[in-house]
Amino acid sequence: MPFDAVTQACASHLKDLDKPRYIACLFAQPADQAPLIALHAFHSELSRIRDSVSEPMLGEIRLTWWREALDGIVAGQPRRHPVVEALAGPIQDKRLDVTQLNAMIDAREGDLYDDAPVDMAAAQDYIRAIGGSLYAQVIAVTGGDEATQEQGRALGAAAAQLAVVEAVGYHAQRREVHLAVDALEAAGQAPEMLFQGAFTPGLKATLGKMGTQSLSTLQESLCLPWSKRQRAGLAPAILALISGRDAAKHDFDPEQPSPPVNVARFIVRAWIYSRFGRL
Repeated sequence: MPFDAVTQACASHLKDLDKPRYIACLFAQPADQAPLIALHAFHSELSRIRDSVSEPMLGEIRLTWWREALDGIVAGQPRRHPVVEALAGPIQDKRLDVTQLNAMIDAREGDLYDDAPVDMAAAQDYIRAIGGSLYAQVIAVTGGDEATQEQGRALGAAAAQLAVVEAVGYHAQRREVHLAVDALEAAGQAPEMLFQGAFTPGLKATLGKMGTQSLSTLQESLCLPWSKRQRAGLAPAILALISGRDAAKHDFDPEQPSPPVNVARFIVRAWIYSRFGRL
């Protein structure tokens, strides 16, 4: 089914931002593709803010812009931006929840600063907001009730936790820390040691445990009795599964570089999962 002009503009934008995620949205049923493309484009826009600003205050301004853009949609006055215009219809039709989208914006404030989460509870709040809210909304779009959306939230949180574990080395190079302070202390790891590329055996053991647990949760969540329509909407999570399985081969060691996404491999695995539910 061809997209209307608004969805086509947003789809082109998402393709530029994150081509594998764009491809994954095309596995969804035709009626679900437009809201899912808008949702994932929104997610991708937020995730790149830190990299596109020179100081935290500029990032805060961009986050405020997105909050005001959502307010404008609710007021019936969407801003001229491909993602905002694509979000307008699904928000007005109640297929996307503005409260969940605002939670995704709020969580990204933590990306702008170098301070680690104060404890595991704060770290969990972050991953549930950036990944959990995303996949709770995916399940909402694909017809899931509130209980099923919570299962989607757990799936998304596991995918986000995997991403945090896999990116510890990369984040350290950028002087970013997304692991909880108490977890670092228990592992005998000072943030400054991270920034110097020195990872303690305790931290490596912690990452191995966290990564293995998150990968297991993601796999179990993907194997829940989702409808075929919901599985098709969950195709982007296969990216996290493939990446997590690759990282597990070296026990989530932060000194091992992550391989680039093999798009052809992903397409095959996403197709098999969306059609037959096999991982």
